[in-house]
Amino acid sequence: MKSEASSDTITERRSANYKPNVWKYDFIQSLNTTIFDEEEDKNRQAEKLKQEVKLMFGKSMEVLAKLEFIDILLKLGLSILFEKEIMEVLDSIAASIKINNYTLEEDLYATALCFRLLRLHGHEISQDIFRGFMDGNGSFSTSKCRDIKGLIELFEASHLSLEGENILEEAKGFSNGILMGAYSTLDGELAEKVAHILELPTHWRLDWFQVKWHLKMYEKNIDINTTTILCELAKLNFNMVQAIHQNELKEVSRWWKNLGLVGKFNFARDRVIESFMTGLGLVSDPKQSSYRKWFAKALALVIVIDDIYDVYGSLEELQHFTNAVDRWDSKEIQHLPEYMKIFFQALHDTINEMADEIQHEKGWNKVLPYLKKVAEVERGDAPSAIQCFMREANVSKEMARNHITDLISKTLTKVNGLVLAPSAASLKPFVNVLANYPRVAYCFYQDGDGFGIQEDLKSKILSVLIEPEEEHKERAAKLKEEVKLMFGKSMEVLAKLELIDILMKLGLSILFEKEIIEALDSIAASIKISNHILEEDLYATALCFRLLRLHGHEISQDIFRGFMDGNGSFSTSKCRDIKGLIELFEASHVALEGENILEEAKGFSNGILRGAYSTLDGELAAKVAHILKLPTHWRLDWFQVKWHLKLYERNEGINSTTKILLCELAKLNFNMVQPTHQNELKEVSRWWKNLGLVGKLNFARDRVVESFMTGLGLVSDPKQSSYRKWFAKATALVIVIDDIYDVYGSLEELQHFTDAVDRWDSNEIQHLPEYMKTFFQALYDTINEIANEIQHEKGWNQVLPYLKKVWADYTKALLMEAKWYSEGYIPSLQEYLSIGWITTGCLVLGVHSFFSIINEVSDDMEHILEKNQQIMHDPCTIVRLWNDLSTSKAEVERGDAPSAIQCYMREANVSEEMARNHITDLISKTLTKVNGLVLAPSAASLKPFVNVLANYPRVAYCFYQDGDGYGVQEDLKSKILSVLIEPL
Repeated sequence: MKSEASSDTITERRSANYKPNVWKYDFIQSLNTTIFDEEEDKNRQAEKLKQEVKLMFGKSMEVLAKLEFIDILLKLGLSILFEKEIMEVLDSIAASIKINNYTLEEDLYATALCFRLLRLHGHEISQDIFRGFMDGNGSFSTSKCRDIKGLIELFEASHLSLEGENILEEAKGFSNGILMGAYSTLDGELAEKVAHILELPTHWRLDWFQVKWHLKMYEKNIDINTTTILCELAKLNFNMVQAIHQNELKEVSRWWKNLGLVGKFNFARDRVIESFMTGLGLVSDPKQSSYRKWFAKALALVIVIDDIYDVYGSLEELQHFTNAVDRWDSKEIQHLPEYMKIFFQALHDTINEMADEIQHEKGWNKVLPYLKKVAEVERGDAPSAIQCFMREANVSKEMARNHITDLISKTLTKVNGLVLAPSAASLKPFVNVLANYPRVAYCFYQDGDGFGIQEDLKSKILSVLIEPEEEHKERAAKLKEEVKLMFGKSMEVLAKLELIDILMKLGLSILFEKEIIEALDSIAASIKISNHILEEDLYATALCFRLLRLHGHEISQDIFRGFMDGNGSFSTSKCRDIKGLIELFEASHVALEGENILEEAKGFSNGILRGAYSTLDGELAAKVAHILKLPTHWRLDWFQVKWHLKLYERNEGINSTTKILLCELAKLNFNMVQPTHQNELKEVSRWWKNLGLVGKLNFARDRVVESFMTGLGLVSDPKQSSYRKWFAKATALVIVIDDIYDVYGSLEELQHFTDAVDRWDSNEIQHLPEYMKTFFQALYDTINEIANEIQHEKGWNQVLPYLKKVWADYTKALLMEAKWYSEGYIPSLQEYLSIGWITTGCLVLGVHSFFSIINEVSDDMEHILEKNQQIMHDPCTIVRLWNDLSTSKAEVERGDAPSAIQCYMREANVSEEMARNHITDLISKTLTKVNGLVLAPSAASLKPFVNVLANYPRVAYCFYQDGDGYGVQEDLKSKILSVLIEPL
């Protein structure tokens, strides 16, 4: 109890001590709510499966097979897709039973299943259908009812009894007793089914909430040949519908947050998720979105009212509030305390708005008068039914509970009469909702108070609303173990190399790092002993060379000498195989400086593949076109997973078992990782919106999605979420700064801004124009926050000084370019690149990456950047050159500073075409230097950072391959959709 003082009274307040809401707003808003209906492939796949199921209805089937088919459609949540077909089949069966009432009577299982399905679908079917299973004394015969499957169905059917149906009451007791007695002797599927229905029969469970359980059981049934089609359709349907439900929940959650009651009513339960879950239990049909949202809003308010009356309000306050609701006038609430005024206004506005929406959508004339009248509130913490009966009958608590349980059972039978009786078609949806009230009640109160103690309901909410079907993690873990077993099997060297290669291409190598390293160590050791084990096979040799070098093994280019002639050229007679030439071309791109054999291999394989391309088709043609455009080594692995998977699935020369296994794991893994990336993007997007720059700096590019995509290209590992978020924020700010210096700012303004960044003091920005003050504050706050987060998460002592310095260096380089432009000065290519590698923003982002990605912090680690800044130079230079090749014309038209192309044209007095060829050649040579950085042995602690730098050129190609991905968003849109939005 606590006291609350006013001017002349003290109100004693009780507390229910409810725990804080376990469902955080940001978590709900972060749900991966991809609507599959909007994706043609998924929609087409579901439609194709639906047509296959419809064809099954047309096939000649025994009555029992038809009944079982309908039953599983109901249990898998698919009956809504086949209502017409199901009604036609059941109408036919019902008609045949009327002609011959003994069609199924010798089979208890079939008879009970038939009875249950016909009665559920509105057919008049008598309990007398079970008389054939009874003895002369009117009891069920144990000799006729031995089959456990039959007894399960009899027990299920008995719960559809109407008042006065004694045979079904007898059936309930009989089947319950035998099943309870037999349970300990059962195992497997039968044991699970018996335990499930004895806890609560199917008829009183919520259909949609049980789909996953039934699916799990159905998948075990190896005797059913339709299993694959129905399971695939059930999973597709569940995930499509779940996405709709998630979107509704997010909308309701936003309404609840905006209503603002949570922070002001700490005494009351915050149960908007449970409220939505209740509405979903009542009606799961995806077409009834409005119903669920209206219901959830109303119930969330009901729960707060319940706490006001049961826990918090004084009797006088409750009387005033009751009168206010009766009057339904927000102007007449002057007598209410402040908390009640706030709540009444929320109730008044929500119900009025809901009434208007219902009238508009459903066509009712007047809804509000009915809602106002029914808004009769509760009267306080009254005694429960148990206490009432204990006092009335003077019995113990246990006896009172038994009486209430019996009362529930009898009332459920009365509810059957309401639901199963023929009713007007227009009222049927409402009757079905009412019938679900008891089911929802059981679901919420089965393990405790689901509205009071959220943990009691949490697992159900996760299963129905949050976790898609199937159990992805469990299935993925099983597949991973099967792949690990492959490594343990006795395999030829080439088979092991191909397995490792496809794991890398399908984005799976991160799951098998230990196994891959052990396999390659073994192969490398065998090559040292005998260098001739692969040399007669160009394909195997080139694949082996590439994989070993990529994984840090010292392997000489001399391994290819066996494929060359006496003149030091590659022999066409030894290198005829297209597969081998593809691998030779791929291997040549992991060359180091001075490796002439690999340079020769590059030119040789390139020439032959280009000449042969027109004669190829299928998989080989696709591969050749792909690598000639850009070799695999310089592509982003994660962005290529879908392409490689598509090609791998087509490859008929691969062991089908292995292919199915790896393809399934690749799809599972991609779809499990993608939502992680999506959630990160949502978080970064919210940060960007809250930063507020978009509406204030209209001249600058708004590229937060592209910024995140850049970080994802550099590091796709799902465990590196923080890195991608920090990197995306820094990149988004780099892009705006670039536009300030390249497009908008005057030279004087840019000088002041550069000085401000150098001082790094938000109190010293009085000389800046308003737009620069706004941006500097955003930059200052964001970088300081990132520095603090990095220190906290990674363990660095001092991050901010390094970040401040690199941002200052960046703006000074940008200022130099601005001065060149202002003075009309065109530098030499070397002079241009001396600051051009910095003005890309890659250096500032590289320093951010260093502190964000390194996990092993030591005292001297912070000085590594100063000593080894050169390791960032070459990757950043490639980004600058790629950028200039793609954006030069647009920048000249826009009036930007000269690019590398203009600098070289003037310096060497050559045409634009020749300058472009020179820049392309320079990129190629610098890529070889980057190989030296990446492939050289380096300290394990630095390897993650080196890998990031190696991805700079890959990201640059990805973004500038088809134009300016940062400038013209359409140029990059399809890649973003493929990697971030569209699942496999």
